[in-house]
Amino acid sequence: VSQSRYTTFTNTSRITIPTAGYYSVNATISLGGTSDVVIGRLYKNGNVLQDMRFHGTGATEAAGVVVIGVWYFAANDYLEIAVYHNLGSNTTVQAGDTRSHFDAYRIGA
Repeated sequence: VSQSRYTTFTNTSRITIPTAGYYSVNATISLGGTSDVVIGRLYKNGNVLQDMRFHGTGATEAAGVVVIGVWYFAANDYLEIAVYHNLGSNTTVQAGDTRSHFDAYRIGA
């Protein structure tokens, strides 16, 4: 099975699926602050596909969330990730492939 990686490097707002098949989708989002609630929401064609919640102490833990799964997508489906938090103010998504990333690997037809 051919494994192809699709990321948001060429289109920073979404991943568009070029070929129908099963994909492993991975999103890790690290925020620049501490929080007791962080929600990562994966969208497929504008509709919620999965929610992942992080519940920390709010005092010492860095805020972040991981969304991962395997789904079947049709050609031209698109994926987006959104993050919601209760930090009380704007915050920064930590950059770098080891801190925050969003990608999809085609793993089969």
